[in-house]
Amino acid sequence: METAQPKRRIAWYRVPLSRDDLSRFNRRSDLMGLLQTGGYLGLLAVTGSAAFFSLHRLPWPVVVLLTFFPWDVLGVSHQWIS
Repeated sequence: METAQPKRRIAWYRVPLSRDDLSRFNRRSDLMGLLQTGGYLGLLAVTGSAAFFSLHRLPWPVVVLLTFFPWDVLGVSHQWIS
């Protein structure tokens, strides 16, 4: 039979932030959304094109690095895994 673990209380840190600052940080921006989406799609196009055009010209480990390394550096692949 399993024993119950004692309840632990997490000591959260609350950042001192005024309501005005919080609303300013949470404000939606079409420009920022466009820049983030454009950067994502641009990286997708560049890495996909690099992998496609190097497929029969370079050794396969280079193709794998060209495909996955930029995503790993930017942290995009970690979002898909978790």
